[in-house]
Amino acid sequence: MQSELKRLTRSERTHRLCTRAGMLEIFLKEPTVLTDEDVMEPLTFIFQSEAVQKKLNLLIESRRETQEADECWVFVKQFSRNDTATACQDWLRVPG
Repeated sequence: MQSELKRLTRSERTHRLCTRAGMLEIFLKEPTVLTDEDVMEPLTFIFQSEAVQKKLNLLIESRRETQEADECWVFVKQFSRNDTATACQDWLRVPG
């Protein structure tokens, strides 16, 4: 079971890396001509920007809030309709 989880995690990571590499190549004029160092140079320049860092932080915060809400919903679904509000309140009190 644990090896299956590792395989799925590895597969998900591989899929994410391939998807994001494809996204990056859209912006590279001639990706096959450029070296890894050539690609790293503009990425370093872009991601050192304060504006880009702020935007990334906002995106991360937003995704975390969405994940927390989704986790709360899964937790709440385990209870009856009458217990939903109490369950969500309890979940919010649980240290994360």
